[in-house]
Amino acid sequence: MSKKKEKEEDGDFSESKVSQMTDVERIVSQPVLQRRLLTRFIRDKRVPPIPSQSERSPLPVNSASFISKVFMTWVLPLLHVGYRRTITQSDLWTLSDDMSIKSTFPAFKQNLDDVIYEFHQKFPEMKDEIPKKALYGAIWRTFRTQFLLAFAFECFSVILTTLTPLLTQHLIKEVQNNVKGVPGSVGKGVGFSIGLTLFIGLSALLSTHSILITNLIGAHTISILTKYILDKSLAVNAESRYKFPPGKIVNFVGADLQRINQSCILSVKFIGFPFAFIIGVTILCVNLHFSALAGIAVFVAVTILTVLPTKTYSKLRGMSIKANDKRVTAIRQILHSMQMIKFYAWEDAYENIVNKLRTEDIKILYKLHAVIAIVYSNTTGTSGICSMVAIIVSYSVDGLHGASVLFPSISLFAILTRSATDCILSLPSLIDGLRSSVRIAEYLRSPEDLENIELLFDNSSLMDTEDVLKMEEATFYWNDFSSLEDSKTSDNQSIEQSSNGYRENVVLRNVNLTIQKGEFVVITGLTGCGKSSLLAAMSGFMDRSKGYLSKKGSILLCGTPTIFNDTIKSNILFGEQYNSERYAKIIDICALESDLNMFDAHDMTEVGERGVTLSGGQKARVNLARAVYQEKDIYLFDDVISAVDANVGKHIIEKCILEFLSGKTRILATHNLSVIRRANKVVFINEDGTVEVGTEMELLKTNKEFNILMSHMNEEKEKSDSSTEKIERGDVESVPQKKSKGPTPGALVVSEERAVNSIPLSMYWKYFSSGGIIGSILIPILLFMSGSAIFLGIFSSVWITYWLENKFHELSSAAYIGIFVFLTLSTWFSVVGEMSIIGLTLAYSSKLLHIMAMHRVLHTPMSFLDSTPIGRIMNRFTGDTSILDNRLPNNIKLALHTGMNCLGILVLAIIYVPYFAIAIPFILVTFVILCNYSQASSREIRRLESVNRSFVLNNMNEVLNGFETIKLFGAQKLFGSKNDKLIDTVNEASFASIANIQWINLSLNLLATSCVLIITLLSSTGVFGLSSASTGLLTNYMIQFTTIIAAVLEYYTTAENAMNSVERTYHYAN
Repeated sequence: MSKKKEKEEDGDFSESKVSQMTDVERIVSQPVLQRRLLTRFIRDKRVPPIPSQSERSPLPVNSASFISKVFMTWVLPLLHVGYRRTITQSDLWTLSDDMSIKSTFPAFKQNLDDVIYEFHQKFPEMKDEIPKKALYGAIWRTFRTQFLLAFAFECFSVILTTLTPLLTQHLIKEVQNNVKGVPGSVGKGVGFSIGLTLFIGLSALLSTHSILITNLIGAHTISILTKYILDKSLAVNAESRYKFPPGKIVNFVGADLQRINQSCILSVKFIGFPFAFIIGVTILCVNLHFSALAGIAVFVAVTILTVLPTKTYSKLRGMSIKANDKRVTAIRQILHSMQMIKFYAWEDAYENIVNKLRTEDIKILYKLHAVIAIVYSNTTGTSGICSMVAIIVSYSVDGLHGASVLFPSISLFAILTRSATDCILSLPSLIDGLRSSVRIAEYLRSPEDLENIELLFDNSSLMDTEDVLKMEEATFYWNDFSSLEDSKTSDNQSIEQSSNGYRENVVLRNVNLTIQKGEFVVITGLTGCGKSSLLAAMSGFMDRSKGYLSKKGSILLCGTPTIFNDTIKSNILFGEQYNSERYAKIIDICALESDLNMFDAHDMTEVGERGVTLSGGQKARVNLARAVYQEKDIYLFDDVISAVDANVGKHIIEKCILEFLSGKTRILATHNLSVIRRANKVVFINEDGTVEVGTEMELLKTNKEFNILMSHMNEEKEKSDSSTEKIERGDVESVPQKKSKGPTPGALVVSEERAVNSIPLSMYWKYFSSGGIIGSILIPILLFMSGSAIFLGIFSSVWITYWLENKFHELSSAAYIGIFVFLTLSTWFSVVGEMSIIGLTLAYSSKLLHIMAMHRVLHTPMSFLDSTPIGRIMNRFTGDTSILDNRLPNNIKLALHTGMNCLGILVLAIIYVPYFAIAIPFILVTFVILCNYSQASSREIRRLESVNRSFVLNNMNEVLNGFETIKLFGAQKLFGSKNDKLIDTVNEASFASIANIQWINLSLNLLATSCVLIITLLSSTGVFGLSSASTGLLTNYMIQFTTIIAAVLEYYTTAENAMNSVERTYHYAN
């Protein structure tokens, strides 16, 4: 094979997999035109081709023109492609160097180190502690410029929004003047209408860009911390691995990072509130004089009362995180033990364990949703209550003010309430993020192993000798970290307390051993005597309490067989350069040729992360081939022939260890006593942990235990001969493979399913109907309760106009006030009922889907588990379950409530301005077109992001499972590089999704702004002879319309994207 060919077949573990994952999203080889709502009106129905890697363009968020940046038109080319055909990974923008993980991570890591260093300098007595806000401090320093820009945009947006009631006040006065016949009032009214529209439009632009920036920061934060966690997982020592088991680390990536992401996004909400409060209170005091203070006092009191439940929320969230950790850890342990569970038919028992843990989790979740319902009801009802108190107090002091005073004041209370609501609703996310950041920071600062393991060896004594490995009076131990939680003392003399508070389990005592270059050494002893421990000690992976350890040359330990989720060939090369002759020779000497011939794709056959598609002997020989392919001076083999039959074992000893590696130093730990006679030296480990070294004859003369062991040689030989290894055809045939003439990629691991186009309505019905008795009738109940809440809220404002105009002459002011109070309080109770029912019902749906999915996974055939990476399954029970528990119910609540609010405002506008009904069809058509145009791409991009994120989680699982192998082979950079590529692939989809959502938000805000212009122009020109009170009422609600129309789509889009998790979980549940 030519050198060029060899280079092409380089065994880069990460490159091959990432390239495959980049192409896996090409759903069809020939793209077809998708049938969308407006497809029939498209004249040019040519389908854009899928671009190659070289044809992809970088993300234009920073390089687009000024106008394109302002109105986000740089997003349109991607949406154009997405509307005509299904979006693939190749359609997405690539990341520029400054946005890739290789650029952002080093800056973050340095900033985190600086934050911690400065903290320790300031508080030297706390040098062993980590500041609670360390991660947030590092995030702030890394993205300071972007945060400041986002904060500036948000502040100016809030200021413009808070000043709009002033323009509304002048507009109402001009309408009053127009009714009185004052000359020039129409022109001034038109001017104020245009000014009001510009204020609202500019505020929407600034707010959209602020949210865009913080969302990008959040996505960067997830990717940075994902890389940091994986890198840390490859460096931590035994104590850290004990304190942070794999289940907890998986939960970090699957759930905690999402919480930190949300906290970064919502942090900007707290910046604008002080400006809104100062400006709003000033204008209120000018309008209502001292009466405004009553409403402001109620506002402050209700806000404080609303914040108080967040303490309960914080406590419940902490309990929920702990319960979630237990559940995820249990599920992960179960998935890794499925062969044993199925062998003993323990599925039902373990299902009950998980269901109990899930029930505990859901009980806490019920309480969380109840608290959220109260908080949201308080915030939405605050505006009406504050306005009510201020108006009543003002009436009692100064009499009833005019419309030009009351409605701008009501609008200001609404703006203050909305700003406070954003802060209060964001507070739980900040609490969640802070809790998660503390957990992750503790892990990131946990103890690590020595970066350079060579420092553990004292090699000076071997400089001018033939010796390559030497131990002198060396004692080795394993740490027993259970003593960190259990302080009970032990009577066992081999357990000694260390200075770190944990016990040292001494295994090997006073070892004296010298091995020369080229020797073949056999380590043997009774089962459990410490053969594997001695190999670990030789390689530097076991702690030494005294004595000396020296080595000369490179060393490699071939230990427990670990198979990674890639081709057999990549598992063998493991990042080494491909050499055809060496590779073919190793396949032969490791007795793999006949096994590979059974696979259609030969060595290009993909195997699962646990290697379960291979028999035990096949995994052992692939593991051996991986070790032998590495060019080392000293090879340590841990019982590599125990899983193979006698003939295969003899072949490996003769051809591999004795012949191919004849010039190397080989140390073999084994129970196979027949090998002893081929050894230059035998190391026998006694029961007390001492070691004796010599030839077979020397040990027979001097060691009684060795004599006893050798007497069983024939018995062991018979057992070895009887344990013939077989290729388990069931494992191979469990996944269908396409016949091929040559070695082509053969995927035994099935590609993850990915739905296309919209979420079917049936999926919504299945989700709602899973909510128990209420679930089947949930939709009509919610429509009634939400409609009632919106009607009561709007009608309370309409009632003020009736009061101002004294519409019902027979009613006294006290009656008007009483009805106003009743409508305001009824609105609050309606919202409480609406939010509570949604939260509790959908929490039950989440519980049921989890139970069904777990039942199906436990009772699925092993063929499914063999071909499905654990990371993919775990993603259903971590990220997807977290979305079902929290994000989806909350967004359904908000989407329904704000949607009904929009509908109520439009109905109100039509009632007061009938000609506005003419514009409604055009507005609705534009709304539907924009939404349909955006959603076509949004769904597919979100699905790509979900699939790619599961690859990241699967890679994390591989690292956690194969930690020892990765460390023994020094492959940390290999898996780190693979993770970097996977993260950048996820971010390509994440950034595209963020840009798409903010483009549609901006478009809808501008659409709603045009509605404000229409209504205010019609009002100011006196076309329908509207009174000043009616004008104030309409203007207030139309301004509110501009702030919630985009929110409706945002909540709906987020809910629909989150429904992808329902779809994925339901796929497992059924």
